[in-house]
Amino acid sequence: MISVHYLQGSNSGGVAGAINALASADCDVAITELDIAGASSSEYTFVVRSCLNQPRCIGITSWGVSDAVLSSTLLLRSLLI
Repeated sequence: MISVHYLQGSNSGGVAGAINALASADCDVAITELDIAGASSSEYTFVVRSCLNQPRCIGITSWGVSDAVLSSTLLLRSLLI
């Protein structure tokens, strides 16, 4: 399990590296409490795609993101494109 709380502009590549390192150790990986303070949809998209691209990543749970924030569906659209 990876609990992801970091600030906008942080090294999101570190999250991808952590996902792959844990998966390489023959572990299932789940991102819990995904929270990127002040993040754009592209930062969330990068982290989510990092999980989706790793077969051993089995789940993602967000933290502090309400339906009001997602009402524009920009994050969802960017993940589906």
